[in-house]
Amino acid sequence: MEIVRIFDNYDAAQQARNALLAAGFSDASVRLKTMIDEAGPGQSNFTVGNDPDVVGGQAYSRTFEPEHQQGLFLMRVVASEPGQAEQAAQICMRYGARSGDPGDHPPGAA
Repeated sequence: MEIVRIFDNYDAAQQARNALLAAGFSDASVRLKTMIDEAGPGQSNFTVGNDPDVVGGQAYSRTFEPEHQQGLFLMRVVASEPGQAEQAAQICMRYGARSGDPGDHPPGAA
């Protein structure tokens, strides 16, 4: 059985991966993939900013720097024994993952 989970934060995804490995999952059964391309995420993919004079003369950090790293981090876990899929799902949930299965979030569901 296989589960797919989506993380919005790389550090959380990496922590979940480490927890899965510590729980006995093999390195080959836990895959983490970054879903952004070399140009970066779709938003903030161009240079725009306020004139530093307008925002008090502050440099790059106030004018151009993104607030945080954005992306989508996809984790795929292959469970080889009964119960491992549920265990993996619970571990991932602890680190803020959401399901990658569209059936878990049908259109119009709250």
